[in-house]
Amino acid sequence: MHVIFQWNIGGSSADNAIRMVGHGIPEHGWRWFKENRVDPALGWAEESGVTASVQLHNPFGTLHPEKMQFDQWEHALRTGLTWLTEDFVSTFRSMHLDREVIAYIGSPHLDPQFNLDATYDGRFDNMFHHWWQNTRPYLECGMSIAWDVGNEITNDVYSPPNAQSGASPQVVNMVAHLMQILEIRGVKQYVESPCRYDQPWPWRYNQMGLERAYANRHDPATGAPSNGGKWPRADSGDWYTHRTPNTEFVRIFSGHQYRDRTERIEHIRDAVQRGHTPAIRPWQFQNDMTLSEVLGI
Repeated sequence: MHVIFQWNIGGSSADNAIRMVGHGIPEHGWRWFKENRVDPALGWAEESGVTASVQLHNPFGTLHPEKMQFDQWEHALRTGLTWLTEDFVSTFRSMHLDREVIAYIGSPHLDPQFNLDATYDGRFDNMFHHWWQNTRPYLECGMSIAWDVGNEITNDVYSPPNAQSGASPQVVNMVAHLMQILEIRGVKQYVESPCRYDQPWPWRYNQMGLERAYANRHDPATGAPSNGGKWPRADSGDWYTHRTPNTEFVRIFSGHQYRDRTERIEHIRDAVQRGHTPAIRPWQFQNDMTLSEVLGI
């Protein structure tokens, strides 16, 4: 079975000046974070006979209230946050040899900078150079890549402008080609959220979605289940059986969606039973439970 341990890097603090990065990284750097946060969690998994993957969500930070940036590496460099950029590759370069490491980043089609005419003088080679420079740190580490709102990417140049960013069909189509280049290079990719049935192209990649987009949440005020308590959520469709063979359906679990830890564990175990991949925050459990107990295996 596959399980993912997720750390939100951008968004782990409230300080825009340091791109909202916490987890001790501003004070101690990436190597300290790996040795004191990631490695103990992986050791906890191995005690249960599980080799967990690692997901770094917005590894080079984010700003409130902007959308997740594809070129967050470049933004961190421009801001002069050397502690965020200098030892990233050296810390994670060899980690992929015994487990998957996933960089979860923004999709270029959501970034207003990726305007073909205004930013790149209408030249796709200029756009490709920008894309390559901001993908290279992850590729040098052998990482997989997860695309935020990647379900909207299409290889149909006749599709309407992107609903969220207004990106032209040509830009969205270019992103599809960039994803195919990574696919040819053997880079495992995920798209969030699960795709629409009428847009089959992204189904070739692994699907990734927040648990609240898959199952019912309880009303935070009353604790009563919504939608009559049906689970999975009635409007979620049959995502997990519609996916392309040999791809994964990842359900991302975060703590604020549940009344208590018991309910969260119930949903994690449901993911395992259905053959889905749970993405969890290990520190919510590792002090007083084994991973086997969390997963119900």
